[in-house]
Amino acid sequence: MPISVELKGRLGNQLFQYAALRNISIKKGYDIFIDTNFIGIRVLESRDSNRFISRYTFGQHGLKEQIQNQWKKQRSFAIKNSGYHSYIALSATTLAGESEFDVSEDASKTQIKKSFMKSLKNKKMNKKILNEFVGLIA
Repeated sequence: MPISVELKGRLGNQLFQYAALRNISIKKGYDIFIDTNFIGIRVLESRDSNRFISRYTFGQHGLKEQIQNQWKKQRSFAIKNSGYHSYIALSATTLAGESEFDVSEDASKTQIKKSFMKSLKNKKMNKKILNEFVGLIA
């Protein structure tokens, strides 16, 4: 059964209406695909994070602050109250970072440690994503 919708108002209002429609259509998909987890993944620039967080935490000030703190610390977060079972947001700059472990032969202990810690930054984000998937599947 096709649904026809007309978005009215200014662009900001239309984007809000679009997000609401997307959530409704995803939730309708739950009825069709009963044993399926719907997961959204969004790669964000730092400047877009507040707008994205506000869209899904409208009227929930405590949750908004909690997610913003998580974004500042981990450069990623997962939202559970959207149309998706889990909507994962990831930092574009963190994903683009190199994670090579490269040191010279005559490197000191501190240089090796610094290089090792640098290579682990991206692995933390990968672990966060993996844990989110495992949590949905298990």
